[in-house]
Amino acid sequence: MPFDEGVVRFLFGLTERNFLFRELVVFCARLLPYFIGAGFLILLRQVAARRRAIFIFFIALLSIVVSRGLITEIIHYFFDHARPFVTLGLTPLVVASGPSFPSGHAAAFFALATIAFMFGKRWGIVFLSLAALNALARVAAGAHWPSDIIAGIVVGVSSGLFVRWLLRREERALAETNSGVAVI
Repeated sequence: MPFDEGVVRFLFGLTERNFLFRELVVFCARLLPYFIGAGFLILLRQVAARRRAIFIFFIALLSIVVSRGLITEIIHYFFDHARPFVTLGLTPLVVASGPSFPSGHAAAFFALATIAFMFGKRWGIVFLSLAALNALARVAAGAHWPSDIIAGIVVGVSSGLFVRWLLRREERALAETNSGVAVI
């Protein structure tokens, strides 16, 4: 698509012209995911009820597995979409292999961010912003097309919403237990 190609060429071109931007892109594409994961674990330590923290962790983990390990892999099986650095003859700034559509990183981190948002709006906005920064950096690094990222966001957010909906009864039972209404 012309839009995809234009965005990748523009952002990748900025990395070639500006050393600081290039290093920021590499950091956000390669290392920011570790900070996102660690930040989520630190956030869980702030949850007062230990069972609730474990439940939130479980929902987040299941959302990531559904989005990245299941849905994106199924789509990759049917759509072998070449990465921008292959199509445009660029040297990527990060290691990336396999089909690019949809972005597995975007799917996983937006699933995590969706769960964070559902359990706390302020922190959710922080995680959504970090997930978007990582996704944008992967486009600038030549690893993904913008359409890969958009599809990954849809997969990730949908997975987070679906898993939360799927486990709504368990969440209600946990809330009743923590309020003293029922005892497990």
